[in-house]
Amino acid sequence: MKAFLLVLFLSALAIIAAIFLHQDAGSVQVQFQGNSFAAPLVYVFFGIIIAFLALYILFRIVGMLFRAPSSFGKALDRRAADSASERLVTGTLELNEGKFTSAEKQLIKDVPEGPTAALHYIAAAEAAEARNKPEQRDQYLKQAVEHNQSAKFGIDLNEAKRLLEAGEANAALEIVRPLVKSRPKNSRAFALLGKSLAASGNWSELNDLLPDLRKRTVYSESEIDSIEAKTGASLLASAEDSELESVWKSLTNEARDLPVLLSMYAKRLQASGQGEVAERTLRTTLNKKWVPELVGTYATTEAAKADQQLSQLQKWIEEHGENANLLAAAGQVSVREELWGKAHSYLEQAAKLGDSAAIQQALSKIADNKGDADASRAHLERGLSLALKG
Repeated sequence: MKAFLLVLFLSALAIIAAIFLHQDAGSVQVQFQGNSFAAPLVYVFFGIIIAFLALYILFRIVGMLFRAPSSFGKALDRRAADSASERLVTGTLELNEGKFTSAEKQLIKDVPEGPTAALHYIAAAEAAEARNKPEQRDQYLKQAVEHNQSAKFGIDLNEAKRLLEAGEANAALEIVRPLVKSRPKNSRAFALLGKSLAASGNWSELNDLLPDLRKRTVYSESEIDSIEAKTGASLLASAEDSELESVWKSLTNEARDLPVLLSMYAKRLQASGQGEVAERTLRTTLNKKWVPELVGTYATTEAAKADQQLSQLQKWIEEHGENANLLAAAGQVSVREELWGKAHSYLEQAAKLGDSAAIQQALSKIADNKGDADASRAHLERGLSLALKG
């Protein structure tokens, strides 16, 4: 475009000059080795322009000839790159369609040099994995890293995921721990670390990691709740009686609010002879936040002062209204303390609001105390029927 504008400018200049010079024509005389040459000034002017254009065109042609090999090579490289891109697209589509053998052939045929080669080998490794060719898969992954070192992180991450899905949690953990250390802000690696710790039973390490897992929102709310519940349950189940309190305090605040863990902790305390601590823990929790699922567990805790426990249950009945759970809990505590009349009243009312096997079992015990074998048997049969119904 620049050359064309230059020619256009010179032609216009020549025309203007020709018009101007034609009004007062002159000539140019040149002497060379005794010879004399004369020519009109207009012709000389046009001759200079033509010579300039001829030289310009000559230089352009020579330049094109010199650049021809390089241009031809670049054209071949572009064509090869386009062909490689087409094979990558075709191979990936066939991979998604389940045509693994054909996909692998497309992906590894004439793989181009450069970082994009890693994409060919990574996809080919997936095809080899689908064909149950682990050695070939590993070779492709090695070649991918050789062509693009930055691909190693993603390849290792996928390998850890594959091992975890294959049930090899410890092997996955060995891979993913260094990945998290090298890129601590990578959410995917962090989430995989959490799953690997859970699958391998590294509950203490996972418990330390839970605050960060929740903060980074690498899991959904239900997923993180489930992980916290499993972690807490495993730690409480394996804790020595003397370690129960310290283990409980090591759990996250969210975990300690889970009813299933609160119930488990209270039962472990009760079993270890720490009924007072269990009762106090549940009472404090229920006074702060009403959790109906914990009422049944509260009834099974045996505090030293059962009358205060009954008073607390009656207070909750007044606050939250009469319901089967609260009345049954009050009845069970009364049975344990052999307050038979009060127990019968609570349990009969609870059965009317929502009968259960536990209520019928407690009523059977009251009937036994009265010496009424028929009534006791009837309550047991009723309880068994309710238990079978679920």
